[in-house]
Amino acid sequence: MKKITDILLMLALAILALATVSCEENEPEITGIEPSFKIRFINQDSISKLNDSISIINADLQEIADSLVVIDTLESRDENADYTANKEALNTYKKELNQDKSDLTKIINLINSGKVHLTSLEGQNGVGTLIYEDSLTLYRFPLNTNADFSRFIMTIDGNEYSLDTYYTRETVEEERYIVIKAYNFEIRDYSRFDSLKISQRDSINYSSNEATVTAYF
Repeated sequence: MKKITDILLMLALAILALATVSCEENEPEITGIEPSFKIRFINQDSISKLNDSISIINADLQEIADSLVVIDTLESRDENADYTANKEALNTYKKELNQDKSDLTKIINLINSGKVHLTSLEGQNGVGTLIYEDSLTLYRFPLNTNADFSRFIMTIDGNEYSLDTYYTRETVEEERYIVIKAYNFEIRDYSRFDSLKISQRDSINYSSNEATVTAYF
């Protein structure tokens, strides 16, 4: 009888141990993934200057076009008139201007892509300093998970810029993982940027992970 009791006790302990392991396996894990937002930088001042240069080129191209029309008119009135050298000179200059315009347009497109070298990013309120070696078109800024506020100080071309982000933290479980979400994401203050625009795909909770900030400077 004692042997049967011992066997039953051992079976009960084994079942209890398996149940404990099963519960531990089903417990959600903390991912350690920080909420973040994406940001791109557009050098609007440079674009404005480049557009001014293109406007000057367009004016010169129009003058060339007008001059060629005048030459065609003169040639039609006088069969013996020879303006070949004039036309060649104007067309050569026209080709050079179009090449300059094309080069400037490529630079504008590159700037509009947001490809900027962010020298460093200093995150206050618990976010460390990040150093970037390469230029990127889109950066990811991690938010402080211990507060509802994060301040970032960025260095671009030796100039410092800053922005203050505000959000509401919420701990949620997703597929057996515990993650911290940052909702109601917004930027209330910034310095040295000309303007900021936030594109938000989450129109309900305004999650930071679904936000892309465009900073114009």
